[in-house]
Amino acid sequence: KLKMYLYVPANMPKLAPVVVALHGCTQTAQLYMMMSGWNTLADTYKFYVVYPEQQKKSTSPTATDRTGNPYQCFNWGGYYGYEFERGQGENQSIIDMVNYLKNDTTHKGYSVDPKRVFVTGLSAGGAMAVAMGALWPDVFAGVAPMAGLPFYCANSGNQPGSAVEQGAYACMGITSSFTPRTGAGCVSGTACMADDRKHTSAEWVDMVRAHGYPGYTGQYPRLISWHGNRDQYVDFVTDAEIVEQWTSLHGIDQTPDAAPATLKAGNTKHAYAEYRHDGDTLPLVATVKLNNMQHGIAVDPRGSGEDAGGQTGSYSYDWGIYSSYYSARFFGIAGGGTTTGQVTVSLSSPQDDALVQGTVTVAADASADQGSIVSVAFFLDGDAQPFRSLTAPPYSFDWNTDAVTADGEHTLKVVATDDHAGSAQDSAKIYVRTRPATQSCIYATNVEHISAGRAQECPNPYLPGGSPHACAVGSGDDLGLKALSSYVKETSPGYWTKVWLCM
Repeated sequence: KLKMYLYVPANMPKLAPVVVALHGCTQTAQLYMMMSGWNTLADTYKFYVVYPEQQKKSTSPTATDRTGNPYQCFNWGGYYGYEFERGQGENQSIIDMVNYLKNDTTHKGYSVDPKRVFVTGLSAGGAMAVAMGALWPDVFAGVAPMAGLPFYCANSGNQPGSAVEQGAYACMGITSSFTPRTGAGCVSGTACMADDRKHTSAEWVDMVRAHGYPGYTGQYPRLISWHGNRDQYVDFVTDAEIVEQWTSLHGIDQTPDAAPATLKAGNTKHAYAEYRHDGDTLPLVATVKLNNMQHGIAVDPRGSGEDAGGQTGSYSYDWGIYSSYYSARFFGIAGGGTTTGQVTVSLSSPQDDALVQGTVTVAADASADQGSIVSVAFFLDGDAQPFRSLTAPPYSFDWNTDAVTADGEHTLKVVATDDHAGSAQDSAKIYVRTRPATQSCIYATNVEHISAGRAQECPNPYLPGGSPHACAVGSGDDLGLKALSSYVKETSPGYWTKVWLCM
């Protein structure tokens, strides 16, 4: 029963981005909208803003309503005795809001770029933003938590029928002044900030893969985390846990790469760090430490220029740097010094996660709402020079993948540039095979695996009594829900194991 508020700027272009903005505990969508200033940014850079709003829930022992939260927190850690699972409760409600725009359900002319959907939020909203990135990596391209938490650091242990079902608020793991810290049936009395809730990088990744979107092998969203190092409610140490979880998801280490020490020149109230693949220029994970700031978002209402904005208020501080703007710039939907036109480009073939072999068609669609497209360039992995550049449509060609020197995962990127020096890019993760696959490794739906004797039905390990899963015959590896597809490999006669890719 989340409420949905939607902001649509005037004169929206086709294939516009979407930002989902999630308020914190005790806040409303309207309050967060005013403080964060996302609407002003949307007017300038032309994107939709969706504001989900949590509903207050009665704390009466006789209350029968199973939705909402008594403190208006998003239930990022589960709700009322149920674990947090993709497609359930509030996370599904938020996805329904995104789909409302994508599908233009009411025929109002909405046009959304499905590859440019982003999510941000403060506190419980920040924790929910991280959770949405973990649960729905196929929907969100970027995440920007403000005082957030790593995914699955705690889940609600409250049982239906308890006197006060306090949900995620009770499990946030904040200081004792933030009622309540203990005695509320959480996984741990101090939840996410207790020492026994810290994990290794491998453990953090396992939590995402097991409890987020089981069986998913695609790209995870990029993430920028903002956190005050004097936060009195959500310990600053959780920022390091977020870095561990999301750098590991992207297959990069936890050592910051060379980058400017700040996002905004001359501002000494923050420190910036970013994490990239070797040889890449695009950060996949970034952090902004807000020096001496307490719990809240950073705004810059007294500044000037495109990177100033927001309002001070409850959990919103004038820190001389505008977190909403720099998050939008990290997403690639703001900045660049000009708003006179917009370039859009979409890689239509091959699609994300495609397995390619031999000669394949590479195709992209590109347009500029002012001026003309002058170049559409295609890059492989982190190469500085394109392997193909086209100056006129159709932007397609045949590509012999035998020229790729290594089998396995690669990134295919397309960059479109117009005659005003505006540009946009899109990419897809592909798997190149230059050698024939072994016959003992098979990709199929889990139902097909079961029918062929490679798998058997097994109980849902994450939701007792829930929809059954498939498990590989022999190893017993969990392949996920029966409706999903997976790779299995026969390592010895009749013994099948789960693998991420057939090579």
